[in-house]
Amino acid sequence: MIEQNPIDTPKIQLSLCMIVKNEEKNLGSCLDSIKDIVDEMIILDTGSSDNTVQIAKSFGAEIHNFEWCNDFSAARNESIKFARGKWILWMDADEQFDDKSKEELNSILKLSQHPMGVNITIRNLSSKNESYGTAFRLFSNHCNIHFKNIIHEQVSYSLKEMSAKIIDSNITIDHYGYDEDQYDQEEKRRRNLPLLLSMADKNPNDFFPQFLLGQHCSGDTNAQEKAIYHLEKFLKMDSKETKLIASAYTTLAKIYLSKNRLNQARINVKNSIDIAPNQKLAYYLLAKIKYTQKRFQNAIDLLEKLMTRINNLKNFKSENALDTVFGKNHIAGFLIKIMMFNLNRRKSLELIINLWKTCKDFRYMGQIFNEWDNFERDKLVLCIRDADGSNHSKEILNEITGFIHLTNNDYEKALPIFQELFDQHHRNTFTVRSLAGIHAKQGRLDIAQKLLQSL
Repeated sequence: MIEQNPIDTPKIQLSLCMIVKNEEKNLGSCLDSIKDIVDEMIILDTGSSDNTVQIAKSFGAEIHNFEWCNDFSAARNESIKFARGKWILWMDADEQFDDKSKEELNSILKLSQHPMGVNITIRNLSSKNESYGTAFRLFSNHCNIHFKNIIHEQVSYSLKEMSAKIIDSNITIDHYGYDEDQYDQEEKRRRNLPLLLSMADKNPNDFFPQFLLGQHCSGDTNAQEKAIYHLEKFLKMDSKETKLIASAYTTLAKIYLSKNRLNQARINVKNSIDIAPNQKLAYYLLAKIKYTQKRFQNAIDLLEKLMTRINNLKNFKSENALDTVFGKNHIAGFLIKIMMFNLNRRKSLELIINLWKTCKDFRYMGQIFNEWDNFERDKLVLCIRDADGSNHSKEILNEITGFIHLTNNDYEKALPIFQELFDQHHRNTFTVRSLAGIHAKQGRLDIAQKLLQSL
């Protein structure tokens, strides 16, 4: 066992270390999620002009200033210099610590073997889906563990060099920064690209910058060939990093699928599954390939299996570094679309009625139609108009029709649908809020207010 270096203040067990700039929108929620399990908060501010520092101070954080130098590792390494705890946990302001993970964290903090790195699941949450990654967010202090890479900084290199003990935990941190509805992704992309190019230029034999550049370029429809170049270069470097390799293959498959190069998409999906059978994204992409090939039943079979996997996520450990878990409604909505227009319209209407009943709010309703284009949504409206069924089924189908009109911002068509539902005493929260929203959009605020007060 490697002995731990002496610690000046033994009572300090866990130090939270963060770098921030203009994070008044997020910082409070982040610190609130972790305040009861850390012994000190070290906040390194890189030039905030909003209330970030004041919010940090309100949580009792220790504030240090740092002049930004376009190097995330330099900032991270500066932040951990001030940490006095036995352990360091590092987070970003747009993250929150999962409350259910606190018990396991406390158990790990009792371990005495050092140096040690703890792999933590990062759950990226957005309105459309969830994606998962892992990172060594918890590690021993006072062992000279440090960050490397000017962007997408990591301590993994340092842990590997000193043969540190590694623990793969079930601890989860929720990350909200990839939600396109809440955060400007283009601004991040503009910031990141020069740093990635610089990192690749300075480290020509390092596989990681090539992987990162490939993933970065894949998000730009005008840079797909560059993404292919960097990802294939990464794969040729024989990194032995199976999770990254699986992710590179699924990203290549997505690119080829978008270009309708189905054979190349299929080959890359197969390669990803061969190296990492325990994942979600590759099977979803395979279903999309089957659908594009008009092999509709094959696509549905794959989606049904994927639904089963999604319902058993509790102890799921993906072998794909950037796995994506689409919401249950997303997968079910895609399945219903395939069935609606190609196999069994009546059954698909029954399925969408049952699925709609489970929707908690607009977000869950919207997920059903993530794979539907406007033409397909309009076709669904026509199918609903011609459908037979009980009065209750008709009410739900009319809700769906109204929702589709709302997502198209067609308030003139949505209004009579929700008004009729309301007049027929179908006055659930969704109907009333939708009707109130339409009146508000059209300037009838008094009517909207009365409707909301009726809830």
